[in-house]
Amino acid sequence: MVTVQSGSMSPNINSGDVVVTETTEIAEIQIGEVITFKQPTAVGSEIYVTHRVINIVTKNGITQFQTKGDANEEPDIELVTSSNLIGKVVFTVPDIGYLPDNIKIPIGFILIISLPASLLIVGEVRNVIKSRRKKREIIYSRKG
Repeated sequence: MVTVQSGSMSPNINSGDVVVTETTEIAEIQIGEVITFKQPTAVGSEIYVTHRVINIVTKNGITQFQTKGDANEEPDIELVTSSNLIGKVVFTVPDIGYLPDNIKIPIGFILIISLPASLLIVGEVRNVIKSRRKKREIIYSRKG
């Protein structure tokens, strides 16, 4: 799972969406599919990029992908090699990538903790009420 950090794939995949990738053999990737790959940065680290395959290039028996963000006018400069391929995107979960950021602010933390807790409490209260009703029905049916 990778959180999308930019709008380069809008409107199909937006910033804050989480993409779920499936490890895929390089030979199985086709033009038009969306892949996630590692891209080296100028400071020596790597970022994860999710872009669409627009061309497949084979040089000296090595298959590489030319990719492009759907919202970008130009294709990516670097070709994607098998060593940088993470996998093919199988589905997207909209906006869930913002969840970790929202937990950091007080109102987000309160909502993320209190909402599930409230649902659990309401569910338990309903179970207690149902249980008491059943007991009353049993008592009244024995008396009558």
